[in-house]
Amino acid sequence: MTPLDRILAILLTLYMSLVPFSSVPTEPTDAQNESAIMLDVALLSDIHVKGEGSNTHKNLANGLKNLSENFPKLDAMAVSGDLTNGGETDSIRLFYETLLANSSLEKYIVTPGNHDIGHSPLTNSEARKANIDIMNEYLGYENDEIYYSQDVNGYRFIVIGDDIGNESNTPVISDEQIAFLDKELSQATAEGKPAFVICHWPLMHTNGIDILWPGGGVNSDNSKKLKSVMEKYKNVFVITGHTHVGLTSNIFEKIFGYSFVETKNGVTYVSVPCFGKFNRHIPFSPSIFLRMEVYANKVVFRPYNLRSLKWYPKYDKTIALGNIA
Repeated sequence: MTPLDRILAILLTLYMSLVPFSSVPTEPTDAQNESAIMLDVALLSDIHVKGEGSNTHKNLANGLKNLSENFPKLDAMAVSGDLTNGGETDSIRLFYETLLANSSLEKYIVTPGNHDIGHSPLTNSEARKANIDIMNEYLGYENDEIYYSQDVNGYRFIVIGDDIGNESNTPVISDEQIAFLDKELSQATAEGKPAFVICHWPLMHTNGIDILWPGGGVNSDNSKKLKSVMEKYKNVFVITGHTHVGLTSNIFEKIFGYSFVETKNGVTYVSVPCFGKFNRHIPFSPSIFLRMEVYANKVVFRPYNLRSLKWYPKYDKTIALGNIA
């Protein structure tokens, strides 16, 4: 751990100790249009559970309790990686135990990240198997690979990730997995519905990865292959984490050239704020999730702080859907 990491860890501990979770919301938590919403999903990322000796799982538990109490109509939750900080099997189990004990949802789409695989005391191959096995055990899945798909309300979520890599922070995505993605997207978008790809790592040239963490996302070769597949289809959304971008305003995007939600060549890339640590941009606060509201002609992303129980309306992002059948 670097000196800066130690300082940030101390500040995060102080923040979590001094800024308690609110229990009474001061603002309505309704969807933008309750009568027209077709899919309502909570997007979380980068939980970084450390183990029983840390307060990170307590932060998750309190946030999930507030989520369940204030957003009872959610259809599902997607967690885009870094469930743990060090990838220990006990920490992975603690994540799922905390999730299921404090969330009232029935459907979860979960993928591991670099901290769950590359930072694990196990080899990358062993860590991948441990993540798959433990997820199957707690969520009742029967997955054999890191990548899989799941339908919620008739919408397809396609999980992709590091299935053959041996690095600590960067993934390697096999050609077999890319072929799987192609097939899934072909089926998912056939009737004009949006499809949602969940991957911990951003692709190159998206969401500021080249500025914030050069070389830290999906590598150039994999990024090109993935983009060539996804750009064949309409209404594809890629939901990631990893960089702890946080939220970015329209003015920020104009000045610095990237955003936490941006569309390039017809594909929309969404970088979910970090839930378990500070974010890079104002507001720096942890415990932020994105509420993804899917309507017949648009998808809306609305950030909400599960600690203060407040919306950040100036950061809301709306993406129009094209050529809906």
